[in-house]
Amino acid sequence: MTTLTDHVADIVLDRPLAARVFERHAIDYCCHGHRPLADAAADAGVDADQLVTELDAIEQPDARDTPRALPDDIGGLIGHIVSVHHTFLRRELPRLGDLMTKVVAAHGERHPEVHAVQRALAEITADLLPHLVKEERMLFPMAIELLGAVGSPDLHCGSIVNPIGVMHVEHDRVGELLAELRLRTDTYRPPADACPTWHALYAGLAELERDVHTHVHLENNLLFPAIARLEASLTPL
Repeated sequence: MTTLTDHVADIVLDRPLAARVFERHAIDYCCHGHRPLADAAADAGVDADQLVTELDAIEQPDARDTPRALPDDIGGLIGHIVSVHHTFLRRELPRLGDLMTKVVAAHGERHPEVHAVQRALAEITADLLPHLVKEERMLFPMAIELLGAVGSPDLHCGSIVNPIGVMHVEHDRVGELLAELRLRTDTYRPPADACPTWHALYAGLAELERDVHTHVHLENNLLFPAIARLEASLTPL
């Protein structure tokens, strides 16, 4: 049973489909998940008792949102994040950019608001794609190195906590950009005269938000703490 003192991130860790409930109510469970449910509900202007009812109605986990790994299975978590979420972003961001270009060309004059949506999407893309490269070429290989170490290795960054801190900052920024995207799109609701391409674009942007929130949640609340614990457990060489 869910209680109002449960932390938002912990609820999603226990029941991944809880993320969908929080998404519906625009409650951040990834970057700001370490707060009691009561506080999160109050900040979002949501009735706390109704939120508890919705969370307790969750039954089956969503396989796409649940990594096939235990919280301390660092290799399994990294594999899941790269194969599912990094692959999704590399496929979807260019596709959404193409749809965005078509919508602006067709409707930008009558609906100038789409230009702000285009700028927000471009900034998200510019932030996220290099972020994936940093994780895959720097952070994740260091984490794998720690897995095979008998003692604490001499990392060029001093401690793996340092690049993890950079990833947290970048996650916070993309969270801000997604919040702006939600605002600019009127919560992904196209206007009455929107064409099918516009509907497809906003559906894709909504899915982008959901996937990135899940992605960041898995890293902030599962993977990064597991990596930090691993490093702390190793004896200096």
